[in-house]
Amino acid sequence: MNKTIKRGAQIVSATLLLSPLAAFAAGGASNLGGLLNMVNSIVQFLIPMVIALGVLYFLWSVFSYIGAGDDEEKRKAARGKMIYGVIAIFVMVSLWGLVNFIGGTLGLDSTAQAGPSYTVPSIAI
Repeated sequence: MNKTIKRGAQIVSATLLLSPLAAFAAGGASNLGGLLNMVNSIVQFLIPMVIALGVLYFLWSVFSYIGAGDDEEKRKAARGKMIYGVIAIFVMVSLWGLVNFIGGTLGLDSTAQAGPSYTVPSIAI
């Protein structure tokens, strides 16, 4: 019971802390398409970083496998990590493709930029 109350308090706190972001984002997402574009741009920004972390994890487990030498337990553990790394990379790339497919199907702009674009005024001398 105590864990449930603690988890609920965490969810409410996170919601209250993140609600100003939704209010400030309302200017760029005045409709459902704008909101979906904003979510798409965030996902397009985060996915390559997460995939890079997955590749680094896989490479680290390969080096662990090579460095284990004749120790069969370490090699077995590193082999399991390599398998999980490959599965994680596959899942992440598949989800990225799915997001791009859904965005293309709905006609969303995948080149959305965060924030407004500004032009620098020219000064005549």
